[in-house]
Amino acid sequence: MPARRAHRPPFKKLDTAVSNTTTSALVYLGQLAFVVAGLYACFFSWSVVHEKIAAHRYIVDGEEKRFSSFFVNALCMALGGITVSSACMMGLQVIGRPVQLVSVPKPRLLVGVGCTMAIVTPLSLLSAKGLSYPVYLTLVMCKMVPSVVVGKLWYGAK
Repeated sequence: MPARRAHRPPFKKLDTAVSNTTTSALVYLGQLAFVVAGLYACFFSWSVVHEKIAAHRYIVDGEEKRFSSFFVNALCMALGGITVSSACMMGLQVIGRPVQLVSVPKPRLLVGVGCTMAIVTPLSLLSAKGLSYPVYLTLVMCKMVPSVVVGKLWYGAK
């Protein structure tokens, strides 16, 4: 009878963000609080900027118009993320801590997920136009909560 294989999550755990030294749970909790606060600040500031752009009326050829292309906003957000992450990686290399790149097992899947997110985000923003501003901000800021829960429960991420 063949031996049973232990259940493993579909992806390898990446422990690159956690040092090998023993660190107290309080330090990890502080790091988590800092990261979550930073993410919420980013989501909040992005939502405010997006709302300012979408609600502002522009005069084009003598007519008042609104900026209605959410796809352009999503493209700018994606390019901004690429720029910031590239700058962070280059900055780490300059100070002597080069980032080890991880090979992606299925690049086509990664590209598919990226394209889907680039299309879905603007459509969800467009569908949320009828909501009041506080409800809209709450929705945008809470979209990362499921990711944190899945990362903790499924992958055991710290």
